[in-house]
Amino acid sequence: MQVSQNEIYRLAQRALEASGAGYGIDRDGAQVVAWLEARGLPGLAMLADALDVMADAFAPLAPPQRDGTAGTLDLDGRPAIAWAGAAMDCFALLLGDGRQAALTLRRCRWPSFLLPSAVQQAARSKPLKLNWRVGATQIICIAGGDGACRIVLEGGDVEPGRLFLDGAPADVMLETPTRNARATARATPVRVIDAATLDAALQLSLSAGITVDDAAWQRVAAVAARVLVPATSDSRARGAGGGDANE
Repeated sequence: MQVSQNEIYRLAQRALEASGAGYGIDRDGAQVVAWLEARGLPGLAMLADALDVMADAFAPLAPPQRDGTAGTLDLDGRPAIAWAGAAMDCFALLLGDGRQAALTLRRCRWPSFLLPSAVQQAARSKPLKLNWRVGATQIICIAGGDGACRIVLEGGDVEPGRLFLDGAPADVMLETPTRNARATARATPVRVIDAATLDAALQLSLSAGITVDDAAWQRVAAVAARVLVPATSDSRARGAGGGDANE
């Protein structure tokens, strides 16, 4: 199934709204899904899985803990798409005008949802690194100040699709890099998805559309349909929102 970024955005926004996301959070989350899909990463499939556990995802969290330029925010098993913006806000506060900062996100599900927000944050301030484990595999995402990013998968299973779709709670470290990112590519087995690969996928999606998984699309669409007004003879005749509001 071939779709555009805008179609993915609109579907994801409605699904998040139907799941309880407030205005703005639903749109930020939809942008995350479209960003990932446009670069060949499984944003829609991750969203389809996350929607199954979205109950109470937007309820208040415990306050973050801070110790100087280091902090901890416990997501309590919530999907990262629900709290990506808040996590980056916390990191920005820790960073301030300094050179180093580190934020640990505890019990974060589908951490790959954080990547687009990390790229935006890095472009506004300093390079940023995300780091978490799935089983024996270390996942390291480095976002540069130029808006580019690279993903390094070290050890164990280095298949991106399976790793990104793993929804088990993980502890994620967000930090300003302290060493050359190329040093992370020395472990074996290793797979690197560099900035050029992600950009090539983006250019292809812009010219030819995005191929999405039909099953994932239908799962998200079923949730998104909850915010649509049921069709009636009046709505077909007058259009959505038609008629007299005083009737």
